[in-house]
Amino acid sequence: VIVCIECSGIHRDLGVHVSRIQSLTLDNIGTSQLLLARVMSNNAFNDIMEATLRPTQKPQPTSSMDIRYEYIRAKYVDRKFVLRSCNGVINDLKGDLEHAIQSKHIYSLLQVWAEGADLKWSLTNSQNGETPLHYAIANEDGSSLHMVDFLVQNSADLLDKTTKDGNTPLHWTVEYNQSECMKLLLRSGANPRLTNSNGKTPLDLAKDAKHDHLVELVS
Repeated sequence: VIVCIECSGIHRDLGVHVSRIQSLTLDNIGTSQLLLARVMSNNAFNDIMEATLRPTQKPQPTSSMDIRYEYIRAKYVDRKFVLRSCNGVINDLKGDLEHAIQSKHIYSLLQVWAEGADLKWSLTNSQNGETPLHYAIANEDGSSLHMVDFLVQNSADLLDKTTKDGNTPLHWTVEYNQSECMKLLLRSGANPRLTNSNGKTPLDLAKDAKHDHLVELVS
C-alpha cells in the first residue's frame, strides 16, 4: 500500500518484520516488487485492516507523530481493527487459509493472515505436510504469482520449510516447472543447497527433469 512520508518513517522504525518501506521516487522499484501492488489497493487493504475502526480513530494530516505511531502499531502490529470472523479457532482459520490458497483470492489470504493464521501450517488436505506455499507454487498458472509473493513476504521461516519427504518450496518449483516462482524464491533468499530425503537438491531435480531453464536459474 502507499503511505505518506511522515508515516513511512514510523514504519521503518518498526522494522522490516512488520513492513518494508520503499520510496516511489528515490528507490529503484522493479516490476518484480510490484506483484502485490498490481492487485491490491489501499481501500481494499483497509477494508480488512480497518474493518472495525471508527472514523475518529484514524490520524489526520495534522496529527502528531505520537498519535501516528500509536495508530500504526495498533493497525500493523496488533491488528487491532481486524474483524475476527474465526475468533481464533484454529480449525476455522486453517479452513479459511486452505480456501484462500485454492481460490487464489488475495483478500481472503490477507483476511486470514490478519486474523492470526500461521502461514507455515500444513493444510488440512495435505498428504505430506505441504505448506500453503507449496500449494501456491503447484497451482500457479501465470495469474497468481502474487499469492506466492504474499506468503514469502509474510512468513520469514516459510521459504525453506520442508514436506515429510524433505522437499522445500524450491524443490516444488522444479517439480511443477515453475520458473517465475523459482526466481521469486531465490530472490527472497531460499536455500538452493538443501537436499530432500532422496539426497536431491533442486538443481539435481532440474537436471534429472532436463529443465535447462531451471538449471540455469538455480546453478
